[in-house]
Amino acid sequence: LMPISRVTGSPGHESGSVVIDVSHGDPFAVPVRHPLPSRPGRKWSAPIGVDDAGRTIAVDLRRHTLVAGMTGAGKSNAVQALLLSALPHLERGNLRLVLIDRKGGVELGMWADHADLVDIGDNGDKGTTDLLAAVVADINRRLDIMRGAGVRDWDVKFGPRWLVVIDEAAVIRDQIARDLLRDAALRGRAAGVSLVVALQHPVKETIDRSTVLQLDQRIGMRVKDRAASRHVVDGDEPDLTSLEFGGHFYLLGGRKPRRGRVFNVEDDMLPTAHPVKGSHTASHETATDSDLTGQCPVNAQPNDTPIDPEGGPQYVGAPARPLSGAVSPDIAAGWTGTAGLILGALDRTWRPIAAVRLDIDISERTWRTHARRLEEAGLIERDGTSVRLTPTAMGLDVGGDDH
Repeated sequence: LMPISRVTGSPGHESGSVVIDVSHGDPFAVPVRHPLPSRPGRKWSAPIGVDDAGRTIAVDLRRHTLVAGMTGAGKSNAVQALLLSALPHLERGNLRLVLIDRKGGVELGMWADHADLVDIGDNGDKGTTDLLAAVVADINRRLDIMRGAGVRDWDVKFGPRWLVVIDEAAVIRDQIARDLLRDAALRGRAAGVSLVVALQHPVKETIDRSTVLQLDQRIGMRVKDRAASRHVVDGDEPDLTSLEFGGHFYLLGGRKPRRGRVFNVEDDMLPTAHPVKGSHTASHETATDSDLTGQCPVNAQPNDTPIDPEGGPQYVGAPARPLSGAVSPDIAAGWTGTAGLILGALDRTWRPIAAVRLDIDISERTWRTHARRLEEAGLIERDGTSVRLTPTAMGLDVGGDDH
């Protein structure tokens, strides 16, 4: 008889049932079902698996994370386990999600309804470049808020954190997109923007080495050769080529490497997949052609955030650049609230819808509601991915009732 090395229990599929897993010999022989936490992890921890003693191994959602491994190593399962553990933060609104899945949504498409920005690669590198430009513009805005508040690290009292998940970053060939990714890696963490980057072939030719170095929390899985292992580990040990396939990993970036196996994530644990198309700003609706993002200005200027001397900075979704002031005062007086913010962020130049949404910090659902009203009133015009004021909104043909 072989000695029992581990006994684990998990809820069964039937009501009131329990599944008991008994592992002989190899403590990682039987994968452990994801526990599906109902509350956010302490100090932004996100459990991804267990070690050989059955203890939970978690990543820190505030840090940049590299997930590296060859086909079959378990990268996709590791990313899904991380997202499932981050789900309570997403549902409470203190974390927002950005997804880049260049496999057409196969890996991350089921999370589109939980994300604010999504690129599934239909537009090639252009969609990825546009999305990363919007992220960098928001980093600029956040850093300006922090400067005004006199703080060095982002606090959720200013607004939610961002989690940017990129599946197979090696296919990003456009140099502008790679530069934007490096910029987000270098400056994003302090501003509350964290990256999760998955790579199949973690060698120098995939993404810039300076970007990889910023991804200091690493889930190292089975890789093709020792060169790839050294690239991930930044040394000779541990040797990732010695790991088994199917979710075995080392978590690197702490005091010492921790070996474990990723939680088993079954399809019924994941959000229901909805069809997504191209690069778009997502909400709890199916995407349409009008969701596709346009080009976001890389050099968007940060705003001058008002500071309340009594209570510190007020995070009210202040724009990433000053309001244009182009809208007619008579028109502006009749449109208050969110519709007024939209008008105030526009002028006669075409602006990407994604950038406008980030400027005034509104959801896609809210944007659609108010943009439809403004368009029906003849105050804005849209061209698929972009939006601008009409002459009427600028007072060249003033009319209409108070809204």
